[in-house]
Amino acid sequence: WVFNGRVGIWHWEDKLRPDRATSSYGVVLGGAYRFFHGSQAGLEWENDINGIVGWRTRVLAYLRFTVTK
Repeated sequence: WVFNGRVGIWHWEDKLRPDRATSSYGVVLGGAYRFFHGSQAGLEWENDINGIVGWRTRVLAYLRFTVTK
């Protein structure tokens, strides 16, 4: 089993459009199961908040295969 997590905080400013300056906060939590060396199936949940877009949530399911000779 593999578990992961990330946290991000960003702030940006645009001198040409000062009304677009904002901060953004993001969190990603996920887990996966490795069924072969380098191959895994997993699920991640992402949550982002910023002053321009608002609150955004995504769920990502993935399947990764590694092929060797």
